[in-house]
This record gives sequence, C-alpha cells and structure tokens, in this order.
Amino acid sequence: MPSDAVPLPWTATYTYVSSTAMPRGFTRPVTSTFTGHVSGTAIPQICPGGSWDYGTSTINQTTRQTISFDPDKNDPATTGAGTIPEVGDVIEDKCGAHDSAESQGFSASVPADQFMSGDPVTFGFSGQGTATSSGDHPGIPITWSFSETITVQRVNADGSHI
Repeated sequence: MPSDAVPLPWTATYTYVSSTAMPRGFTRPVTSTFTGHVSGTAIPQICPGGSWDYGTSTINQTTRQTISFDPDKNDPATTGAGTIPEVGDVIEDKCGAHDSAESQGFSASVPADQFMSGDPVTFGFSGQGTATSSGDHPGIPITWSFSETITVQRVNADGSHI
C-alpha cells in the first residue's frame, strides 16, 4: 500500500531586538500549510477509487526559533528546522495509511556581516526525499518535501532600525 505526502511549506517572519548578547531564542506565530495524498487498495468508504486527496489545510500556531551567533567571531549565524514525514489521518485512516517516519533536520546560515547589518536577512530551508514508515504500516515509503523561510532583522530596543 504505497503512500506519499506533498509539500509542507512554512513561512514565518521574526524580528529580534538587539542586545549585548544574542537572544537564545524567541517565539512567534506561524502559519503552516500542508497537503497530502494517499493511495492503497480500493475499498468503498475507506479508500474510494484506491486513493484519497486530503486537500490543503492550514494551522496557525506558535513556534520557538533559536539562532546561534557569536558576535565576537566572524562565523555565520545559523539556525535549524525540521519535519516529521507523515501522511494520513489517525481519525479517518483513509486507505489505511496513517504513517510517519523518522524526523528530517535542516540547517541554514547567513553571513555575520549581513546578520548584524540591521537589514532583514532570510534563512531558507528546503529538502525532499523518501523515508520509510515506522507507523501503522512499517516499511511503506513516504515521499516528503519541506520548505521554510525565516526572515529576521536586528533592531534597536525600541524597534527602530539600527
């Protein structure tokens, strides 16, 4: 019973306030948009026509993001993101395909001078692949893709441009 997932893009915009030490992390609202498609044995009501398209859904949530940066060095600022490849719906279990795989991690960086400039900088993450399910149907391939951008800007304590 093969299954596949379609992109899970995230877009978030963050602003952090300048201080003598880089904040360890900050929390901001994000909107996650995702779609999914599963296929399997054609069974009326459970898997009509042998496949099910979940359409597009969005979730508004809060995420905490940490950026690593040492102002005493010239190393790039770095941050990470991740996703758990998942397909299906645990409640309706269309086509018998509620499955997930091991998490996938990503990292991104921007040059130190750009990060400290006071201008907006964007960290971009993307990836795609196939992971083996460890969910309800172990061994089934889950095709996944991930895209996320995080834009940050260094500002003064009052929010004004550096």
